[in-house]
Amino acid sequence: SCPYCGTARPGSWLKNNPLVQGLFKEDGLLKALLIVNVTLYVVSLAMSMMANPEYIKQMLSGGLFSLFAPGSGVLYMLGMSGVGPMAQGHWWSLLSANYLHGSLLHIGFNMYALMQLGPLVLEEYGTHRFVTIYTVGGVAGFAASVYLHHTPFTLGASASLCALIGAVLFFGHKRGGTYGKELFKQAGGWVLWLAIFGALSSGIDNWAHGGGLVGGIIIAALLGYKQRVADKLYHKMLSAACVLATAGTLVWVLIYTLMALSKARS
Repeated sequence: SCPYCGTARPGSWLKNNPLVQGLFKEDGLLKALLIVNVTLYVVSLAMSMMANPEYIKQMLSGGLFSLFAPGSGVLYMLGMSGVGPMAQGHWWSLLSANYLHGSLLHIGFNMYALMQLGPLVLEEYGTHRFVTIYTVGGVAGFAASVYLHHTPFTLGASASLCALIGAVLFFGHKRGGTYGKELFKQAGGWVLWLAIFGALSSGIDNWAHGGGLVGGIIIAALLGYKQRVADKLYHKMLSAACVLATAGTLVWVLIYTLMALSKARS
């Protein structure tokens, strides 16, 4: 073990291979999330164009909020969540919906928010806890939307982003002092802005936001933050489970989509 930090077998290939080293570096993690979200958005646009020859004309004739909006049927196949998909047994949609977006403005805003929030949460919680907060918080948000509000269809990274805000709220409250109070105030401002925006806009899933926020606070409280609790084995195991669950879900979504397309053509 390392004489300085106590890490067991620090030279092990399992801890030093390019995939693990790249994913669990702070900039690598945010880049990976950005790439996955953008890739799935581009795929959803391409599938929409192939499915409907009039898609481009319809897409451009909408408004700012529906500009470059993928088709609803395509988003359904790719794993958007809601009462509808869950009634069809699409339980994986609680996770896959975190990586789908309904328009160019939707993904643009969420990815900008990720790049603003991400470094702060990574700094105070580290990569392993970030992964767990982001993943489980997103699932909690969509679960709240589906089971408490019975939202027909829902998608977007904002449930996971609200979980990150919840983690910042918890950290600011527990950390205290000038720094902690400032962070708590800043995160509270984000929550207020989300509440106002959600009240004024009909297409916002406030239940997913609220569920993600509460989920983020609870997960952060259970895992702790770096200044109080150093990375433990269970932090790493939880993050690895979240990565595997996400990767497995996205692979299954691809298989399901190919099967659905094959069935539609036959």
